[in-house]
Amino acid sequence: MGSPKEFDDMLRFVATHRIIPVVDEVFDLEEGNSAMEKMKNGNQFGKLVLRNSN
Repeated sequence: MGSPKEFDDMLRFVATHRIIPVVDEVFDLEEGNSAMEKMKNGNQFGKLVLRNSN
């Protein structure tokens, strides 16, 4: 993972270079098993996001 300073450096780098991650799909937290299955099967291109709907 890295140290808090490395995390801060990464956030600054992402902001400076305007890096936007590719998001394949957003799942509600309750659909976490479906997200894990998709990741296990390698059917995604980009990030899978779990959203807390509370």
